[in-house]
Amino acid sequence: LSSTGRGSALLGEADALLGGRGSCSFQRAALGALQTGLVLAPDACVAATTLCDDTPLLCGFLAWRLGIPHVLIDVPKNHDREAEDYVAGQIEELSTFCAECSGHPPDPERLRETVRESNAARARWLEANALRRERPARIFGSGALRLAGGMLLQKLGTPAATAVLSALRDELRGRAEENVSTEGSRRLLWLH
Repeated sequence: LSSTGRGSALLGEADALLGGRGSCSFQRAALGALQTGLVLAPDACVAATTLCDDTPLLCGFLAWRLGIPHVLIDVPKNHDREAEDYVAGQIEELSTFCAECSGHPPDPERLRETVRESNAARARWLEANALRRERPARIFGSGALRLAGGMLLQKLGTPAATAVLSALRDELRGRAEENVSTEGSRRLLWLH
C-alpha cells in the first residue's frame, strides 16, 4: 500500500473511522484502503492470534461492519502435541468454512500439501534465524524484515516460500564460511 503514495490519506481514512490512532499503522492503512475502494471488500475474514492483537480485532471489526463471516484461529503459546491437535482441528474447520464461503468443496490432499509446505518453510526459517543470531551478524535486520514482512507472510504454505527460505539459509551459511559480516553496525530491538 505504501507504493501507492497514498499512505497518509489511507491512515487518515482509518483514523476517522476508528476515532483515533490506537492500532497498528499497517492495519490502519489496510482499513483505509478498504474504505476508499483501493482494496475490494472481502467476503469473509480470517485471522490468527499469532502476530499481534490488532489483526484479530480488525478482522472482527470488519466482519461486524461489513456483515460478513469471520474465523479466528487461536494459536496457543505452547508447542506440544495437544497444541498441534488443537490448531489442526481449527484448520480443518477453516477448510470447511472456506469451502462454504467460496462454493468450492474442500480438498483434503491440497490442505495436507499446504501444511507440509508451510512446515518445510518454517524449518528453513528457523535455520536461517539461528544463523542470523550468530555474531558477527551476516545480514542486516532491515533485509530480513523486508523479506519476512512482504513475501513470506503472504506465501507460507507454497513451494516459493520454501525455496526462498532455503536460499536465505544457504546464503547465510555461505556468508559465514566466507566470514562476511555487518560488524560495526549495532543491533536495535524496536518494539511497536
